[in-house]
Amino acid sequence: MLNGYPALVICPPHLVEKWIREIEETIPGAKARELRRIGKLAGKEEVNDVEDFLTDVKSGKLGRKAVAVVANTSAKMGTGWRPAVLHKKVYDRDRRMLIDACCCPKCGAPIMDEEGDYLTETDLENTRMFCTGTVTGPKLAEDHRRMQDEN
Repeated sequence: MLNGYPALVICPPHLVEKWIREIEETIPGAKARELRRIGKLAGKEEVNDVEDFLTDVKSGKLGRKAVAVVANTSAKMGTGWRPAVLHKKVYDRDRRMLIDACCCPKCGAPIMDEEGDYLTETDLENTRMFCTGTVTGPKLAEDHRRMQDEN
């Protein structure tokens, strides 16, 4: 484990700079770098510090003892997080007005209840839903537990 590099350190955000400084001061030949943008969009192109770090490790730019330091808030809010719903203005034909409806983040389709009414943010409390617009899969049984369909 003495040569287990590249290494990853996850720490609270206020300690990131301290960890970088201490790694470079205490481990001979070590180079540390903070990873901030983990697949987040910056303008039109995706910027990913993880890919840049790994590229620099492979090219030898960071030496043999490369250490990535990540704030725990950046680690937990990385690319795996997606919004549960999108909010869009949808024309409700029954009410003859625009409403702020909740929509699926995958396909953009408005989310409707069993009666065919659009769901708003206040309707989502304690509600469990699955997108049926793009992919078939888990559905809810009568007892509100997840079940598999024929696919």
